[in-house]
This record gives sequence, C-alpha cells and structure tokens, in this order.
Amino acid sequence: MINKTDINMLPKNDFGELSQDEKSMAMFAHVLGIVLCFIGPLIVWTLRRYKSRFVEENSKVALNFQVTMLILYILGAVLNNLADIDFTNYIFFLINVIFSIINGLKAENGELPKYPFSIMFVR
Repeated sequence: MINKTDINMLPKNDFGELSQDEKSMAMFAHVLGIVLCFIGPLIVWTLRRYKSRFVEENSKVALNFQVTMLILYILGAVLNNLADIDFTNYIFFLINVIFSIINGLKAENGELPKYPFSIMFVR
C-alpha cells in the first residue's frame, strides 16, 4: 500500500506501472458521472485518492467536469423557463455522455483525461 507521502514524491505525470484496478477505478470515475453526476467521481476520489495518484488525478478531473456540467444543467433549466428553449439540457447531457465515455476509455488505457472545458474546483 502506498501512503500519502509516497504519492506526493512521484513526478506529476509519472505514475509508474499501473495496475488493472487503478485503470478500472479511474475509468469508473468518469463513467459514473453520467449516471450519478458529481457524486460518482466524488466517491471514487474520496476512497482512492491516497492509494493511487493516477486514480486521484482522473477522479479530480472528472469531478470538476461533472460540477461544471451541473452548473450548465442549472443554466439550461433557467433558459428553458425564461426563454422557452427546450433543447439546451439535451445538448449538455449529450456532451456529458460523449466526453465521459471518451475520457473513461483514455483512463482504461492509462492516459490522462482532457475535457474541452471544465472549471477547476478541486485542484
């Protein structure tokens, strides 16, 4: 088991040899966001952040993206009520699904995720 000080001594992008469990948990952080919004990545980040830097980085990025998407969903609901624009949340959901799956597959391959837009709430 890796303790917190060992993880912080690793270079930022050098994760060493990644186990299948680390890749799977990183993938789950992205894919759970589709169904559970920010709760899924938050659970993964809380449970695994001191065990694997790779899982920590992936879950933080997924968490930031899902919180950003939640803000967009709220703005979409406001637009729907004020301007009678019905399709915005459908578009936001489609964007969420597409980028969560893409980045989940990247995590499964051991790569770092890249979302096109995300507010960095958790650093």
